[in-house]
Amino acid sequence: RGSNVGAGVGQVYAANTLGAILGSLLVGFWILPRLGVQASCGVLSALLLGAGLLTLRYTRQKPILLPGAVAVLVGVYLTLPGDLLVQQAYQPLYRDYFGLTPGSLRYFREDPYGAVAVGQQHDGYLRLIVDSVSQMGTEINGQRYARLMAHLPLVLQPEARRALVICFGTGTTVGAASTHSNVLTDCAELSPGVLGAAPLFGAVNERVWTRPNVHLVVDDGRHMLRNAGQYDVITAEPPTPTARGMVNLFSADYYRLCRDHLTEHGMVCQGIPLPALGDDQVRLVIRAFQEVFPDCSIWEGSPTHLILLGSKAPLALDPAHLAPGFADPSARRSLAEVGIDSPATLLATFLHGPTFLRAYCGDIPLVDDDHPYIEYAWNDAVPLNPELGHHRPAELWPMIHGFDQAEIAARAAALDDLKHLGNPSGGPDHAVQYLLQVRRITAALPDNPFVLWWTGLQGFALQGSPPSLQAAQAEAFNLLMLHRDREARDILARLAVQAPREPMGHLCLGVAELGLGHPAAARQSFDRGLAIFPEGAPRQSLAALLQEAR
Repeated sequence: RGSNVGAGVGQVYAANTLGAILGSLLVGFWILPRLGVQASCGVLSALLLGAGLLTLRYTRQKPILLPGAVAVLVGVYLTLPGDLLVQQAYQPLYRDYFGLTPGSLRYFREDPYGAVAVGQQHDGYLRLIVDSVSQMGTEINGQRYARLMAHLPLVLQPEARRALVICFGTGTTVGAASTHSNVLTDCAELSPGVLGAAPLFGAVNERVWTRPNVHLVVDDGRHMLRNAGQYDVITAEPPTPTARGMVNLFSADYYRLCRDHLTEHGMVCQGIPLPALGDDQVRLVIRAFQEVFPDCSIWEGSPTHLILLGSKAPLALDPAHLAPGFADPSARRSLAEVGIDSPATLLATFLHGPTFLRAYCGDIPLVDDDHPYIEYAWNDAVPLNPELGHHRPAELWPMIHGFDQAEIAARAAALDDLKHLGNPSGGPDHAVQYLLQVRRITAALPDNPFVLWWTGLQGFALQGSPPSLQAAQAEAFNLLMLHRDREARDILARLAVQAPREPMGHLCLGVAELGLGHPAAARQSFDRGLAIFPEGAPRQSLAALLQEAR
């Protein structure tokens, strides 16, 4: 009525404002966390339906079909599958981006942080996915850097007694820290759903929830650190810094907080996920870290993930200093499973020292809490500087004493070769080049699980072999890559008689003879193999490769 329009509008506006306040509080802090997205949508739909019924009630409308419509809507809702959201919203993303079939989803849970899922890939490895973004898996590439995030500082600082791991993930880093029996490890993880998935990764995280020297807490890493005491090791491997909110664990202010909670000889580790970043973004991360830890160094967790290592004092290491880190059987086994079988192999993962990093960062601006540049650099098309991934052990020598520098340099060179390993397919020249490259790598890193996985040699898997070879030739090819030359020669000698016009058999036989110390026999086999090829670039390339091998 016109006489009370102002009061009526005021009452409606006040009710709307109150509803907006209560709705944001109830949905954000109570309904969504407890019911999840799908059930929350049902509750909100019911509230909207109730509002419609109230409207009809106050307008004195009594449609005949209303009760039937309500019954139909309620019936439809009650018959909806409980996992409809997963089927319609998440499963298509998991299939398209990670190749996960509906039956391969092992875990799904919503929490206030996001939607957490665990799926089993076609190769058998498990993958942790948060908000449709892959975080980590159980393949050895991810396991290697995740374990080194804990082992590297704990081996370099054997006196460590207390560690903090920020971000749980699959629990691999926490599990690696727990294998050092004299270290008490706290872990801060923001997502209860991530911690709930931990039992699925028990094979790689040492079942940390049962470990007496591990304390798991649902908390923000910076908040927990601010209210904690002093730590000997602080390590963080959060999601990519370009993700929302993650820059808070990559800023100079965060690193200052870490430094303030380090013991006198404490160390800080920070993971850098290369696939998600461009060159400028990596420089931003390193620049902020080096601002607080000027003597920092960078190490290779895996070819796709780097590790920044900082401490209050410059590193000074000798064999006696590193030996205790390999003395604990559990820690030694955890390191060996990812190809780190000795202090020399661990030191071979060193990439660069502070001098290179300072020049590499140049005049890139400083990331701090007031200047979160990384968070706004989502599509950075600048490719990574290839020098960043190249091992420079010369910068390591001033930090260590008493080690065999030649041994460390040879293993570092093998890791470089591994990253730049060619493709075995594409012709005999590519196959022979691949064979000789892998032989150089396996000579420096024999029986190394990481090398075997990277080259496809685990269990003599044939995917690392040229597809043109028959099964017996492929087996001999794999044996040669592992320097099992006598076994390979026996197979290839038979094949040379059975298929005298097959060039790869003669060429591989030559490699086997060369490895056994028979250069004359090797030359004969090489010549036989080359004679089968017509003149041209492949033959010239092969001749050059075999000359280098001799």
